Amino acid sequence: MTLSRRDLLRSGTVLAAGAFLTRRPVVSLERPDVFFDDDVVRGLIMRALDAAKTAGASHAEARVSLLKTWEINEWTGSGWGLSGSVNAGAGGRRQDELAIGVRALAGGSWGFASTSIWTPDEAARIGAEAVTQARTLAQPGSEPVVLAPADIVKDGRWQMPVGRDPFTINRAEVLDTIASTAYFDLRRWAPPAIVVRLIRLESAFGSSEGSYLSQTTWQTGANIIYGVRPKYTKHQYEGPREGGIAYAFPFASKGWEYLGKAAWYEAIRRLNAEQEEYIALPMKPVDVGRYDVVLDAPSTGRILSSTLGTATELDRALGYEANAGGTTYLNDPDTMIGHEPVAAALVNVSANRSAEGGLATVKWDDEGVAPETFDLVKGGVLADYQTTREAATWLKAGYTRLNRPSRSHGCAGGPSAIGVTQLVRPNLRLAPSTGAVDTSELTARMGNGIVAEGLIADMDFNALNGLARMDPDFPDARFFEIKRGKKVARLIPRGTALLFRAPELWKSVVALGGPASVRPVAVKARKGEPAQESWHTVEAPPVLLRQMAVIDPTR
Repeated sequence: MTLSRRDLLRSGTVLAAGAFLTRRPVVSLERPDVFFDDDVVRGLIMRALDAAKTAGASHAEARVSLLKTWEINEWTGSGWGLSGSVNAGAGGRRQDELAIGVRALAGGSWGFASTSIWTPDEAARIGAEAVTQARTLAQPGSEPVVLAPADIVKDGRWQMPVGRDPFTINRAEVLDTIASTAYFDLRRWAPPAIVVRLIRLESAFGSSEGSYLSQTTWQTGANIIYGVRPKYTKHQYEGPREGGIAYAFPFASKGWEYLGKAAWYEAIRRLNAEQEEYIALPMKPVDVGRYDVVLDAPSTGRILSSTLGTATELDRALGYEANAGGTTYLNDPDTMIGHEPVAAALVNVSANRSAEGGLATVKWDDEGVAPETFDLVKGGVLADYQTTREAATWLKAGYTRLNRPSRSHGCAGGPSAIGVTQLVRPNLRLAPSTGAVDTSELTARMGNGIVAEGLIADMDFNALNGLARMDPDFPDARFFEIKRGKKVARLIPRGTALLFRAPELWKSVVALGGPASVRPVAVKARKGEPAQESWHTVEAPPVLLRQMAVIDPTR
């Protein structure tokens, strides 16, 4: 049940002027549907900001969020629906998280406090607590925090355009879609493992500068892993998981229409055809050495995020993440920006928070800044770093040299108001070539070598040295041996990996797929201590790399 503002007024929770009369939480997590009332939320934010300013904050920001998640797991071999095989009972697991967070500047330092209790008194308490934290953390003689300028948003409202909100449709429809997919084609495949995850985040932001805004975003995705029935196995498999097929509807900022039955059936039919081709090839171990390699689009996207995406986070570059997420080899920003060659000249990488379906897409970041699209790599040269309002001032010397203003790119964020706002990775895009080039065309150009699909990248502390390999938790990686432009064998996935250094990998790019070959992939990043997770989307084409080191990590 969703409570209206009239219901709240009747209950005495809110006065017409926006003041509150009760010390109890405004909402209860026992209710099946928690509301996000704008007047209630605005009142909480203003109460928190007033308390922070009264306590002596020179600048304060307050966020309120309602995070709704719905996760349904079905594991191989059991029944469906009323049989109780769906995780946490029919309908899966749904939960709501309420949060208020306040970040305040006092004594030149940040302080932060948050709570999961939506009451006016609690909002005021954490507003004052954030100022206390700031004064406690202030270090005598240290450089004070300076914020780059930002436009004031007086009353901003935005809702991500989606077709159908998963949280407003009948649960039976969701379960029916998943169940019918599970038994779509069992002549060839064993019952699959399926995980569906649905998220809606409603949030509001206010600052002591006068901004107030609210926005709603969605995230939707699914993983499917099928196992091949033994009678269809024509050649050696390492095990049932390597012998199966896997498909993910990559986590995307879309509604339930993204996971409709028609899309699922079409994907499975395509995978069936691909699997028939795959199992028809003999399997062999890789001969360790150097090879030309074609990476499919998802592999390219994941490696791009783990290398240049990680390396251009400015807080990492300056060592502020050294005790948590790590540092980066692009560690002299003022000197390197605009000059450092980091890739081949045909490599151009941009960042945005506006791509349709992008997991980092928002109207405003969590500092109230409208993000902009900007270049990270231009013609193979380091063009910029990811910044927030504070981080933009750290690059003042480099920006002055390049005649650019110190302005946030809108990369501030957090999974909800319960966690501190920090620099998060935006959506990334590797620009494709202009021609009609796809993976098969790149493979033909390569002649002899290896085609790699579905890889992830493990990187070292500096995002410099990496290993591109199969993801053991989602084993859809495939390696093909190529002779004269044709697939002649499949290489053992667990026993094949690419060993690389990030600069050399991107400088070895000799060809890119065209616009039609670009595919999005969802990537999760972790930062901070304790670590916070954020998601972003990477769009990339397949690429052709010259003379990559290929190893067998199992030897």
